[in-house]
Amino acid sequence: MSGPVGGGQNPRDAARAARDQALGAALNKIYGCVFIGMGLLCLAAMLHWVVFTFVPELRYGVGSARWQMADGVIVTSTVEFGPPSGQYPTARPVIRYEYTLPDGRTLSGTRLVFGAPPQRTFGRAKSGAEYERLLNFTRFEASQYPQGQRVRVAYDPADPSNAVLQPGLSAWLFISSAAKAIFASLFGAGLIWIGRKVMRMPTDSSSPAAP
Repeated sequence: MSGPVGGGQNPRDAARAARDQALGAALNKIYGCVFIGMGLLCLAAMLHWVVFTFVPELRYGVGSARWQMADGVIVTSTVEFGPPSGQYPTARPVIRYEYTLPDGRTLSGTRLVFGAPPQRTFGRAKSGAEYERLLNFTRFEASQYPQGQRVRVAYDPADPSNAVLQPGLSAWLFISSAAKAIFASLFGAGLIWIGRKVMRMPTDSSSPAAP
């Protein structure tokens, strides 16, 4: 015949221990679901970026090397300042060009190179010296395409409004984007792994249920 419930515990203590254990298991499941949910969100965001940003950039970058060329001219070449990021404002070069198609139509574009969203690489300074270096660099980028300069523009024959000044893919930007995707994938997978471990943690009425 079996002994007393809980190895000598009285029924009230045994019931309290059971409740504590059930609460600990429930909390572990909640914490685990939170970690898993954050991991899934991270992976979903990364997948969305890969499908709708990275893959098109890669496809266009590789394909642009075989696009048709048109004569163009730089119509805007300046440095634009954006909302402050910390103590200093952000800055970026803004290059806009126009190009004429064989049928006589004139279109405009702003993309310099494939491998990053057009005109969205804002530098952020953390010190006065870094800000001056950023400003000098953005001014240098803008100076490579002064207003009025004649240029050759590569455009997509299937969609002439899709054009770029530097056909091909920026290797550095491609590597940087791939590294970000790998990091996001590992981070999301790590959160899911932690969540699964938390959900499987044994509960003990004598110790805290939460990790």
